[in-house]
Amino acid sequence: MPQPPTSAVGVPTPCSTSAAFAEESLAGTAPVAHLWVIVERHGPFGADALKHSGLPAEMRDALLSLKQAGVKVLLARPAGRHSASAVGTPFRVWCAHPSTGRMVSTVFDRAGDLADLDGPTLAAGHLPAWPSAASPALFVCTNGRRDACCARLGRRAIVGIIDPDLWECSHLGGHRFAATGLLLPWGYVYGRLDAEQVARILHDARAGHISLDGLRGRSSLSPDAQVADIAARVASRFRSPDDLAVVDESTTGPGLVEVTMAASDGTRLEVWVLTEDQPTATPPSCGAEPEAHLRRRVVGAVREIARG
Repeated sequence: MPQPPTSAVGVPTPCSTSAAFAEESLAGTAPVAHLWVIVERHGPFGADALKHSGLPAEMRDALLSLKQAGVKVLLARPAGRHSASAVGTPFRVWCAHPSTGRMVSTVFDRAGDLADLDGPTLAAGHLPAWPSAASPALFVCTNGRRDACCARLGRRAIVGIIDPDLWECSHLGGHRFAATGLLLPWGYVYGRLDAEQVARILHDARAGHISLDGLRGRSSLSPDAQVADIAARVASRFRSPDDLAVVDESTTGPGLVEVTMAASDGTRLEVWVLTEDQPTATPPSCGAEPEAHLRRRVVGAVREIARG
């Protein structure tokens, strides 16, 4: 079996290079998360961002409590700026509910203000009574203390881009798909990003469209539904986040799931998704031993079964 070239004699191949060489599919690899909380925090991200980024104790404890309740929490800083947050500096917080495409945002003055966020309430999809976010935002992982590929490829993907809606963030999941990004409010997760894609994702999002290049899936969907959602969009004219909704997932055989989707024009689509072993084992992160991974792919064509 062919092996990816080493980057230097005796130096392991970066995990992202191994995954790309093995042609690991991006579709269906987005982390499943139904509620995102993003907290602005300048300075370096630790390997475990909430525990090891030098957060004030009250901020750290509040965010760990949210995480325990099932909320996905990230730290973020403006792209290209790395000076540490000073004590008492106001900071922005975003709360996003991907399935409804809602995102609210506010600015807190004190780290202790985060204690007012109730984890179970947020996890149930109830957003705080804050102003709606003015525009979509793209968060690109550059957490080098978690994985070298995230730092190297994440920073390369944002270099030279000046955009108030572009942020660096802590670990998103999927080092081997670096550079990775999260588009809120819809929770679309991307992989293998470059600077051209980053600019296009933001441009399309502001126009109300989803860029399909490098799309790993929508975090509010199951992995099978993520694959179906991407396949249906590729095969059709549907580009708005609100154009398609998953209405049913049914297991029809070993590893085979039938996903039914409803479109905004009354069309119903069927997609069959097969889960199978990835032929080549790859390291999940830099320095790790290769592991077997699952991959999901569409079987047959996306089928239109009804029109309203």
